[in-house]
Amino acid sequence: MRIIKNVKAISKLAIILLLLMAGTVGAILSYMLVMGYYVSIGFRVPDKTSIAVTNAIFPAENATMFNVTILNPSFSPSNANVTRIEVITEENNVYVTNILRPETPYSMKPGSLENFTCLWNWSNYTNREVRIAVFLAEGSGATFRTRTPPMELIVTSAYFNATVSTAYFNLTVQNHWSSATYVNVTGISVTMENGTSQVISGVIPSLPHTLYPSNSTTFICPWDWTNYRSKSVTIAVYTLQGYRAYYTQVTPPRVILTITEALFNATDMTRFNVTVQSSELSSINVNIINITVTTEDGTIHNITYTTPPLPNVLSPTSSVTFTCTWNWTDYQGQNVTITVCTLEGYIATYNKTSIGSISLNLNATPQKFNFVL
Repeated sequence: MRIIKNVKAISKLAIILLLLMAGTVGAILSYMLVMGYYVSIGFRVPDKTSIAVTNAIFPAENATMFNVTILNPSFSPSNANVTRIEVITEENNVYVTNILRPETPYSMKPGSLENFTCLWNWSNYTNREVRIAVFLAEGSGATFRTRTPPMELIVTSAYFNATVSTAYFNLTVQNHWSSATYVNVTGISVTMENGTSQVISGVIPSLPHTLYPSNSTTFICPWDWTNYRSKSVTIAVYTLQGYRAYYTQVTPPRVILTITEALFNATDMTRFNVTVQSSELSSINVNIINITVTTEDGTIHNITYTTPPLPNVLSPTSSVTFTCTWNWTDYQGQNVTITVCTLEGYIATYNKTSIGSISLNLNATPQKFNFVL
């Protein structure tokens, strides 16, 4: 019985050994067959480290960064030391990115997969094909083609309406229907011809302001452009997501407003006449809304009643004479300054000397002041 048991044990051991040998031989044959196939199609294990970029993601909600996934294949002969990542645009512009994480140079073992976060503002390259190039300290790098998300932030119009006010302008901003996500408008600025920039504060509606695809908003932007007429301005719109939009426009032309005559007649000290003229060089109508007289002691007297009444529209090349009700008995012989204001922000001033003592016509004297905007 013992002999029979020993024979059975030896038989089981022999079977196990035969199975192990068969598995090993099979694995070797399989490896040879597979490698033979790859050799037949020209594939061979590289002598130097060679990596591959498996994916690249440009998040639509942040146009200042992107992610790259890099693989160091298991058959790579050594570690891959990633040193630099670049972006190449369709115009062959090359941008070296700032690798946020992991810190570079970064060593990748064979068979490892790593995600790299890169800082690069791609807001000017939305919905464009780009190439990502990865460089190694030694060995072969890799490139990867991809397309950035579609995003289009547009300034559709900038309206400087001098017939309403020169204290602000209207700006219409649109998030195009094709955009991949919403944006939060966080700032608006104006850059003038001399390069000076000014951030607009007090924008209505208030900032930040959410703008969804297909939607547009008209912002009221407080900025006094009274003394910045007939000049180019560049308006910039900023968003939390890193997208920007620019718009360049020339502000409306100047208006030349002049007080041509101020008459104080001593026979009637309850009123005076003032003549206002708009030059033929003016391009728009103005609305005269206020007339004041400043006396020598600095007191400003608002003229409440005039003929014709205020407000009064004055067109280019025309003039109007106002009869202003104001008792100037106590100021006879003094010097006064007359100021005419318009709704659009234009102002004309005139210094009148010794009212009531002598009558001066500005058309016959050099005492004529123009306020040109």
